[in-house]
Amino acid sequence: MVEEKNKYPHPRGTLIRAFVEDLHIKRADIRRAAYEDRAIAGLKDGYTEKEFLSLSKCLLGRQVDGRVIGQEQALRTRLDMLLMHCMLLRSETTRDAELSDFESIPLTNEGPEDAFAVIMRQRGGKTKDRKDGSTNRKTHYHGFLRHKNTFLCPVGALAQWFFYRWEITRETPPDFRSRESWYQLPLLPKALKTPGEGLSSETQGDWIRRVFEEVDISSTKLLHTFRKSSARAMDLKEVPLDQVSLMVSKLLLITDKWARYVAQGDGNQVR
Repeated sequence: MVEEKNKYPHPRGTLIRAFVEDLHIKRADIRRAAYEDRAIAGLKDGYTEKEFLSLSKCLLGRQVDGRVIGQEQALRTRLDMLLMHCMLLRSETTRDAELSDFESIPLTNEGPEDAFAVIMRQRGGKTKDRKDGSTNRKTHYHGFLRHKNTFLCPVGALAQWFFYRWEITRETPPDFRSRESWYQLPLLPKALKTPGEGLSSETQGDWIRRVFEEVDISSTKLLHTFRKSSARAMDLKEVPLDQVSLMVSKLLLITDKWARYVAQGDGNQVR
């Protein structure tokens, strides 16, 4: 189909489209007859700014499931959620992030004090094959700044995580004289006892689900909640649409009801 060698018509013709539409109608009738909660996947699906603050405080307090959780799991999950929230990242982006993907750049003329931004390099996202056999895989850059609220500051969460790893647990710190010793170390390992093993989607999702339940947050898109809720928060603050669309790349998801595709140009931009 990509090389235009298939001359047959698309298999999803009139009959298939009518069948799929009939299924949607029947499913809607079933949900209505079963009195399904209509708040599910609605406009309030996800979290508010106040609820996200509760998430951060919950993890700093380390009280989940009615018991005290480990400091490693609490700091790792808090950093994971703050990065996804602040940079509108997919869950696999934070799981795949390595120490060598991060750098800081100074920001001039930003106030009386020196300021800097932390930049994360995304080596590749979702790809789409082109007719010439190449793909649209590009290097993307995401960034975040300090937050005036310490509970919501991703820079502070990153510093706490590094301090815990290399000062508290005594993990061997990176040796900058040897790239092989640290270039492929994940930012969020599955366990600090095995720092070279990355976090799995099951472990990541399980901790986020447990914290959501602790602060009574409901979402049908567990690992994509952060992109959705953060974009919606920007929309409520009247952030221009083109700026939001740059942050969420080619898929702009402000709310379930207002989902739409937006066309973008070059993806090599600091977002």
